[in-house]
Amino acid sequence: MARPLSFEPQEKLHQAMLVFWKEGYENVSMNDLSEQLSINKFSIYKQFGNKNEFYLKALAHYQDTIFVKLLTPLEDREGLSSIFRYFENLSDQLSKTSAGYGCLINNTLLAGKLLPKECTLSARKMVGALRGLLKENFEVAVTNGEIKQNPQECVNFTLMNIQALLNTRKTLGPLVMQGNLKFLVRQISAW
Repeated sequence: MARPLSFEPQEKLHQAMLVFWKEGYENVSMNDLSEQLSINKFSIYKQFGNKNEFYLKALAHYQDTIFVKLLTPLEDREGLSSIFRYFENLSDQLSKTSAGYGCLINNTLLAGKLLPKECTLSARKMVGALRGLLKENFEVAVTNGEIKQNPQECVNFTLMNIQALLNTRKTLGPLVMQGNLKFLVRQISAW
């Protein structure tokens, strides 16, 4: 008969997500995870797999608990109002302490070849979801006469600015980031 777990797997997965988010994949060893999660390595391997598998699970947890909630307004596909509600969600998320670590998706993509290919592919898929939803909303905004710009150019410009906002939050703090986001909203409103 198998011994019952002495820990809550979802809680440890959340903790691991924070560790990877803060320190990066390459800076975290299985020993570090064992120590920071207060569980032995055997239990990590048994429950979560090796480091690559654990990181993928942590990235999926980030998607389920943070990223999906950010995208919810965009799924309404109401044009600029959906985009601006997404920005409100982004501002709220970037005001949290953990946002000082950057964005786990962005950090994953910036790590490049230091990470297993499946981690990068997972992160790219999430960015693709954001890109697709932004495009649909900018197309609605054009159809509704809210803006007159090319939707794909709007998406590319917006994604570039989201990256800048993430970097600004990490380097200059939430107040500067929020000011930049307000300026971005004013710019988009004038398109």
